[in-house]
Amino acid sequence: MSTAGFLDYLLMGLAMGASWVTYYIFQVRPEQAAAHRAAVGPKAAEAGTQGPFDAVLTAAGADSSVEFLQGARIAYERIVKAFDEGRVEKESALLTDDVCEAFAGAIRERERVGIPVDMVFAGVKSAEIVDASLEGSMARISVRFTGLSARAARNERGDVIYTDRSNVVETVDIWTFRRLVSTTDPNWKLVATEAEPAD
Repeated sequence: MSTAGFLDYLLMGLAMGASWVTYYIFQVRPEQAAAHRAAVGPKAAEAGTQGPFDAVLTAAGADSSVEFLQGARIAYERIVKAFDEGRVEKESALLTDDVCEAFAGAIRERERVGIPVDMVFAGVKSAEIVDASLEGSMARISVRFTGLSARAARNERGDVIYTDRSNVVETVDIWTFRRLVSTTDPNWKLVATEAEPAD
């Protein structure tokens, strides 16, 4: 499991309070997902190549995987930055209640122990859909993010005054988003996350 700064605490928080439903109707099987990734690769998957996930994307109102991943990248960045700042409640529209409370609990524990946030968000290297399912009117899509973080220097108020991008750390996580296909709310909500073991 990754040891990259604040993302560790984010994952710890989710482990405390969030769960991922493991059985879905119309689930894309692991072997299908693996075959799809092997066939198209991360760049092609991000570029919208047709694959086994398109039926779920269409049902959920996404025109393409490109459109969905653009939104997923924005959500990832906003949520990670909010966690870094200790203000995850400002992105509550993107989180289920359980996940929001898990994040908030992890932030409270971080502050109680006095652990400084010395790694900050530095970008997204890649984002790839790895699973998708539809259970009744609930769509779920899982995305593998390779996130980038960098060591930061802060002033006495806690504001970042310098980011050292010469030694960027990569962290690979799988985030699962869900959305009711019948809702008019365009936002997908983060329902679970897991870290991929380092190679």
